[in-house]
Amino acid sequence: MRAIWWALVVVVVLLGAAATAAEVVEDFADSVPEPFKVSQHTRRSLSVKSSRGHKKIYKGRLAKSKEVPFQVYVRVFLADGSKEYCGGAIIGPRHIISAAHCVQMPAVEKVCSIVGNENRFHKQTLKYTVVRQHFYPKKRAENVDADIVVFLVDRPLPIGKANIQQIRLAGKNQIIPTHTTCSISGWGRTENPLDNQDLLRHTKVPVVSHEHCRKAYPNSPTGDLLCAGFYEQGGADACKGDSGGPLVCDGVLTGLVKSGKGCGLPHYPGTYTDVRYYWSWIKKVMTEDMRKEAPNKGGTRVKHVNIC
Repeated sequence: MRAIWWALVVVVVLLGAAATAAEVVEDFADSVPEPFKVSQHTRRSLSVKSSRGHKKIYKGRLAKSKEVPFQVYVRVFLADGSKEYCGGAIIGPRHIISAAHCVQMPAVEKVCSIVGNENRFHKQTLKYTVVRQHFYPKKRAENVDADIVVFLVDRPLPIGKANIQQIRLAGKNQIIPTHTTCSISGWGRTENPLDNQDLLRHTKVPVVSHEHCRKAYPNSPTGDLLCAGFYEQGGADACKGDSGGPLVCDGVLTGLVKSGKGCGLPHYPGTYTDVRYYWSWIKKVMTEDMRKEAPNKGGTRVKHVNIC
């Protein structure tokens, strides 16, 4: 009798494993980048509603929040009940920077910035409501994509804790040579669909030459374009879900994950918004936000804000 009982247990386990495998395959297929395109390549934000797969930095390793204390998880709530998520970085006591395309979509109801833990859903994370958004006022003659947004949050971040710190912006004239090793981090897609989707990952990538960058993306604006990755062999890369996350070179915020063709493909490195191009504008909007007379001036005030 006991032998029959154990046989039944084995059958149930095998059936459950088969169902799980089928679901993983389905999830992985669902998570292949959709044509949410700008400049003919895929934006790296992720719809939670349309893609259930496990997603993180591609070819990376698990990270602790103390290793990347400036990392932000940006959650965007839409009117239809769906959510988008992206990355971001802390650049001031009340300011966070991310990719503009993460929030430039119809019917955005609320944007939340979550900090303080490598597990984006941990009970000890701190949640902040975005109350103002600044988008770069691109001029017609500028050869830039301007995929950048600066958020003002509802209250000061507890900067100074080991796991919550701001990162310094790369200077507008700072030189970042080709082959400089930089780090990227986020909760975007990985090469393994079985990875825990809630845990932060990071990896290192080298800066790619402007020549190779233009060759890979000939139709992209080049004024604010920066490429990083392993050009010849592919491999480590940012991926879908990492948009707006930090590219850190020589200890300073140099780029924001923007877009790319696939993830980790040879001859198609990851693309980033070059923060150096926007240094003066970023400093300007941050200063204006913090002036006493500016609570209702500048930027786009978020309407009907609810607490995250």
